[in-house]
Amino acid sequence: MVLSPSVGLAPAAQLRERPQLIPYNPSVGRSAAGPSMAPVRPVFVLAGPNTVAQSAIATTATAEPSPRLHPDALARRQQAQQRQADRNHIVSLRRQLKTEGKGWWEVLDTTNCVTVAKLADYERHLTAAKEKMQLVVCLFFAPWCMACRALHPKLEQIAEQNPEVLFVKANIEQMRELASSMAVASLPYFVFYKGAGDPLTQFTASLQPNRLAKLRTEIALHKA
Repeated sequence: MVLSPSVGLAPAAQLRERPQLIPYNPSVGRSAAGPSMAPVRPVFVLAGPNTVAQSAIATTATAEPSPRLHPDALARRQQAQQRQADRNHIVSLRRQLKTEGKGWWEVLDTTNCVTVAKLADYERHLTAAKEKMQLVVCLFFAPWCMACRALHPKLEQIAEQNPEVLFVKANIEQMRELASSMAVASLPYFVFYKGAGDPLTQFTASLQPNRLAKLRTEIALHKA
């Protein structure tokens, strides 16, 4: 902007923008003192010849819209929160193990998630579930299997999310003949049963996203 020499300007100190506080309009439900004072931005106006520029206070306040996350960003945030929740859960389980002096495979036994060490117990659970046409997810594991131990907290969460499914954990160290008859070649190993007859499906699983997704998908497919 080019100004005429005849037009005077206010000193630089007076023209500097300084946020000021004015009370909100009482008609919108705010008081005129205390924490209800809001910062506003001054607007400078050039005056006539040999006068000082004066500032006028803007009386209208614009409300900033609340930020909205992109769906992908929201999904990433939720995934990060879930991972943190999983880590916190694992830490809690480790503390429980130290307190109770149990093996990691014994801590999470519930009404629909049990550990068996004898063939008779294994067959008893399967027989009871077959009579009710209940889906049975058998997990073959070993105490020394690190992949089994890492998957265990996630398995507990899946069991909580599927209360109508029976999860049976079979320790192959105590049931080697059963593991051999089921052709268990790698751990952790899952076998699905429902009703009489042969297994519905059997496969290995782990915390790898694709294998964990397969476990969830198979459960959802066969429990209906």
